[in-house]
Amino acid sequence: MTGALPVLPTAALPTAASLGSPTLKNLGDPYIRFRLNEHLIGAVDTRQAQEVLVIAPQQLTVVPTMASTIMGLINHRSRIFWVIDLPHLLGLAPLDPRAAEYHLAILHVGQVHLGIAVQQIQGITRIVTEDIASPFESDIPAGFVPYLQGCLDSGSEQLLVLDAASIAAYNPHHSSP
Repeated sequence: MTGALPVLPTAALPTAASLGSPTLKNLGDPYIRFRLNEHLIGAVDTRQAQEVLVIAPQQLTVVPTMASTIMGLINHRSRIFWVIDLPHLLGLAPLDPRAAEYHLAILHVGQVHLGIAVQQIQGITRIVTEDIASPFESDIPAGFVPYLQGCLDSGSEQLLVLDAASIAAYNPHHSSP
């Protein structure tokens, strides 16, 4: 793959608030769902995500002196921002540097634009805020806790609900995952 696949702006995603439907609101708020590794699924609130895209590795500009969690810089829509290897930030195995493509969610938190690279974007899921359990009630590795809102256990899988503001506040000069 040599270029980006079609981009799905989150502004185009229906939200319960934009649809004004009490029925949809009861189903929960929309979250971008993604695979962190073969066993873990994560999600981030669409209100903090600008868009998702798939890029070729050549679209990243590697900065050699940065922390290993920083994959590089990307220029997208005339905006330059950092891309973080989210699984690596959370203490998991880093994404494969020889991958044919990277799946990104572009976060927009305050004035910060940041790409988080994950194993695979899986679409949109709805989460009822009251159903999110504290990360301290689960068997979650300590490296996850600073970046988690909580966990959602659906029986067959556990969904890690991530806090985009905490991820956007990550400072590679003060962390060493």
